Amino acid sequence: MENEEVLKTIWAALTKAWEWFCGVVHICVEKLLAEDVTYNPKAIFLMLVIVTIMLASGFWAASIAKSRRYNPILHFLIGCVSFFVYPIIILLAMNIKGSTDIVAASKPEDDESKLLEAMKAQEEAAAQAAKEAEEAANGDWSQAYFTRIARKADGTPAGPWHVVFAGTPIVVRQILEVLPDTVVTEIEAEDGETRKLRIRFNKIDSWTD
Repeated sequence: MENEEVLKTIWAALTKAWEWFCGVVHICVEKLLAEDVTYNPKAIFLMLVIVTIMLASGFWAASIAKSRRYNPILHFLIGCVSFFVYPIIILLAMNIKGSTDIVAASKPEDDESKLLEAMKAQEEAAAQAAKEAEEAANGDWSQAYFTRIARKADGTPAGPWHVVFAGTPIVVRQILEVLPDTVVTEIEAEDGETRKLRIRFNKIDSWTD
């Protein structure tokens, strides 16, 4: 609403100034005709075109300045004498007044929140690793345990692990499926090939990274 009131005030003032200007021109033309003085219609038309361009340029500059929280009157006056050059410049280069301060004030808060999030993620990862290590040390093999370690944080398969299964050491490359009492794995065979192996929880002697 304030923007509209300012523009209406400026428009009313310019309208009155235009009416006054037209009145002066009309009086001058009447005097010139009464004295039988010749005049150049092309020059008068050119003058009117120039004034119209000046006003349009000024209004454009004022509207841009007002939308970006600057004094519209000052920019209107500059726009009037710049013939659209100044409005184009401020359209491309003028920032919203106060936006730089807002960004600068919010940046430390953003950095602090990111740091807190990173610290929280590290703490959660450390707690998770400690929990997994404790479960592994206690031989607490369960469906929940293997489901948790089967994938990395980004969703890709985790592994490999060094496993002792029924007294035999093997290398588990990844966990394919976790069942209630069995984990389906992909292991590395002695010949270098990979194959699937179903490992029952109660046959696991150790499971380490």
